[in-house]
Amino acid sequence: LQWLPGGKELLYGEKNCVYRIDVEADQTKVEKLACFNSPDFQGFRVSPDGKYAAISIEHRLLVLPFDLDKLSTATSTFELQSLEDVCLDYSDVAVKGAQWSDDGKSLAIIYQSVIGNRIGDTIRVLEVDLERCEKVDPLIADEFPAKQFAPDGYERYPLLPSYHWDGGQQFLFNTFKRNAAYGELYLYEASAGTARKVNPVAGVCCYGSAALSPDGTYIMFVFQDVRSGENSESQLYYVPMNQIGTETKFIPVKLPLHFFPDLRENILIALRPSTP
Repeated sequence: LQWLPGGKELLYGEKNCVYRIDVEADQTKVEKLACFNSPDFQGFRVSPDGKYAAISIEHRLLVLPFDLDKLSTATSTFELQSLEDVCLDYSDVAVKGAQWSDDGKSLAIIYQSVIGNRIGDTIRVLEVDLERCEKVDPLIADEFPAKQFAPDGYERYPLLPSYHWDGGQQFLFNTFKRNAAYGELYLYEASAGTARKVNPVAGVCCYGSAALSPDGTYIMFVFQDVRSGENSESQLYYVPMNQIGTETKFIPVKLPLHFFPDLRENILIALRPSTP
């Protein structure tokens, strides 16, 4: 799920297809952009300038022009790889998803590998040369948690159910603790190579789907209070970054009762850039 350049259209995936919707149109109409027959299609992300798409499919990352005429005709991984203007076909690791930097020159991928004696997740930042494409191998600029730090519970369950990149130096991610996608919430500062647990609501677990606002001053996340056990609810919060870690008591966004009925559902967040 993402806002496309211009902030008027949303792109999202459902099963093996990608759709676009204009939220400002007089009559809401969903447009199917492409469908892939691979059972392991996991991500589709358009670059900030709208020129490229990063597709996570069959454990690899494909970067190619965001040309709907061509993409709509390629239904398999092989057909995508066979397009003459493929810029990058990256299979060094088992890629699960990717996000672009603000300048469109880097991609933060999440990939799966053996960590200790378990299968787990790692985030890797790749610098990609879109001018020379396949002539230049992408450069690994950063990787975490890797050997840099060990989030609480990561050694036992090395899973990162969700992560969000502000496109610059900050990453939000959560570990795994309960209900498939919720755990401790961390903020990683790439420039310093350091991470800290933030857990905005009374310092307790558990969080999922956290996203930084486009200007980096707020975060939105889904919270399930671990202290309530099976009686916990999925609540939505939108809080100022500069008040996290203070005595401020945050109030959840007011929603209808049981707005999120399934505690294990995958809730996606896309914060829209503000417009004058």
